[in-house]
Amino acid sequence: ESFIYVAPEEIPDIVAKTGCRVMLLGGLPVGRRYIWWNFVASTKERIEAAKADWAAGKFPQIDGEDDALPLPERSTG
Repeated sequence: ESFIYVAPEEIPDIVAKTGCRVMLLGGLPVGRRYIWWNFVASTKERIEAAKADWAAGKFPQIDGEDDALPLPERSTG
């Protein structure tokens, strides 16, 4: 994996020496984000709401998954 940050006024040249996949992602800055476990939000209150929703089983089950992953006691990252 390789990440290259390009200033808005720059026009990058992308050259591949072998077969590869390239993802270009851009846009305006989205502001501060808070991260806890698998949750990312713009407010700490939304993180707390997501934790409560997860613990209450309000997130949809993924097709083919039978086990419910418990909410960790503390953030892993």
